[in-house]
Amino acid sequence: MSADMNFIRSHHLLLSQTSSPYFTEQPLIPSVTDYTSPFSKDYHSSEFSTLSPLPSPSQPSPKPSSSTRSSTFFPSHSSTSSARGCATSTSSTATTYSRSTTVDKKPEAEPKQSRFLPVISKEKRAEMNIVIFNQIAEITQYLYLCAAAAVSREKVRSLQITHIINCTLDVPNFKGENVACVNIQVDDSSRAHLGIYFDRCADMIRQASLKNGKVLVHCVAGVSRSASLCIAYLMKYERMSLLQAYKFVKRKRYVIHPNVGFWQQLIEYEKRIFGRATVKMVYSNVGMVPEVYIDEENELLRLQQNSRHR
Repeated sequence: MSADMNFIRSHHLLLSQTSSPYFTEQPLIPSVTDYTSPFSKDYHSSEFSTLSPLPSPSQPSPKPSSSTRSSTFFPSHSSTSSARGCATSTSSTATTYSRSTTVDKKPEAEPKQSRFLPVISKEKRAEMNIVIFNQIAEITQYLYLCAAAAVSREKVRSLQITHIINCTLDVPNFKGENVACVNIQVDDSSRAHLGIYFDRCADMIRQASLKNGKVLVHCVAGVSRSASLCIAYLMKYERMSLLQAYKFVKRKRYVIHPNVGFWQQLIEYEKRIFGRATVKMVYSNVGMVPEVYIDEENELLRLQQNSRHR
């Protein structure tokens, strides 16, 4: 149990550390100019539809309540994303989240940093990099999710992909016959307006499926932007709640981690579709976070503690 749990936890740590896919002193997600293969053969400058984002207004982060109950979790990788969609952080330790609640007893002492950070071997790092950068996850029979580096002519042909949704700023569209490409130019930022494309992308996936087509959605890492679009589709056409859709996609690709801004937009989208919300944002000492992230971390800590007592 401990080994499996460490493997599940370790992708959070990996996303918060500065490391390249090949363990060099480069960022975890290299810039587009570093991608000499497979992009050199399969990609070219955009010749298809390009959707430009709306300007993003500045929104101050709400302050946490003075009375808190603490939970430990890793921060979203995407809050520091650059214009190229690359997200890195030099911190190798966990961030302590504090969920705001009203308590009658004396406030608890400041929690210590998490002691449950696993020691990640090179073998485990390599295994996680395969998931993040090389594997294409099959969400449904006609919907796939991956990182940009996983897109190649061979894989597109073998999976019989007919449509590609590229939601990055600078990664060029795939070049291939009989493959329709759409470029959603949105940064992986909590202030980016990805929600204005939920309907269009969901409709595109639906129309392709009705014609026996297959849609591949990718961003740079296949973690935040592309995962959010897949979740939005499942809500609109598969009639899943936001919580159900998130858990469904996470089972297929466990490294997904939409940023806080995308979560807020997904919550509003769920309210528009169903008139209710199954995920809520909660206060923490780093701003607002989806409660599901805190719940996941608490569950991982519980499993970690149980495994130590066996």
